[in-house]
This record gives sequence, structure tokens and C-alpha cells, in this order.
Amino acid sequence: MENNLWIGLSGKKCSGKSFFANALASQFGLGIVRFGDFVRHLADLEKIEETVENLQELGQKKFDEMGANLFLNSAVEWAVGDITSRIIFDGVRHIATWDAIKSINRKGTSLLFYVDVEESERLRRWNLRSSTSLIKNQLANVDKHPVEKGSEELKKISNAILDGALLPEKNISLINHLLKID
Repeated sequence: MENNLWIGLSGKKCSGKSFFANALASQFGLGIVRFGDFVRHLADLEKIEETVENLQELGQKKFDEMGANLFLNSAVEWAVGDITSRIIFDGVRHIATWDAIKSINRKGTSLLFYVDVEESERLRRWNLRSSTSLIKNQLANVDKHPVEKGSEELKKISNAILDGALLPEKNISLINHLLKID
């Protein structure tokens, strides 16, 4: 596992994490583990309606029940089949998950990026992609859920903060620099 490259993406809802995940996966040949898609899969299995609130509650419940390592391993197995040497983790929400990622990949390179964007842009993106429109105070309520609060702590320990308002290519040079790639 010495040449492993694992990249974690954290940030608030609609900050651009998935957009960056797609660009980084293409740029660096990474498999993608999307924690949000994994929770949606669990909701389907349990026949739970996929509302934001239900998904947040289910994700937190499963994380609490399984613990970070089992939750991580289950998501990886579901998304990419098994641990591979090059993975991007889209939607890291807990420091314990990031610690588990680093622990499993202890001989490789693990980088955490926080994707940040203005609240007005997040709200615009939410209303473009969701069947349920939100106003500013409703988005703030989504952010208050315990599963979302972990991203603020992850921001403090991230290797870099990416500007979610820019095209991913504009941030790739920062990532290349951190990886010491020219």
C-alpha cells in the first residue's frame, strides 16, 4: 500500500464536493466512494423515504451503530468492491471517519480537502438540483444537524481549502503542489 493516494473531500451540502470528486477522479485515476450515495443505498434497503432529514438521521444512526471503521469499510465495499490504492472519499462528515481513512492508509498518502463556497451559492445550487426549494434559514437548519457539524471540525484539519465557486481545474494546481506533481 506504499503508493496509495486517498483523498477526502469535506464541506457543507451543495459546496461542490461531488463536482470536485469527479474532476479529481478523472485527473488522478481514483475510484470514488460517495458516502451520501451509500446512505441512499441503505435507505433503499430499509425502504426509508429519501428526504434530507431522513438521510441525515439514517447516516448518523448507521455511523453510530457501526462505528467509523465498519461504516467506512462497508461504504468502500459497496462503492468500489474493495480497498484499492487510489480512492477519493466524497462527503467525509466525521473526524472519526477521516481518522479511519488515515489509519487504513497509514503507509500511503492521505489528503483532506475542504470545499468551501458562499452560502448564497450553496442555496442556488440546492434549489437547482432539488425538488424541494429552500430559503436561507432552512439551509442553516440543514447545516445544524449533527451529521453536518463535523465538517466544520474537518475544515480546521484539512490540508487545504478549495474554492467551490471555481472550476475544479483552477484548484488542481494546489493539489498537484501538495502531491509534489508538476
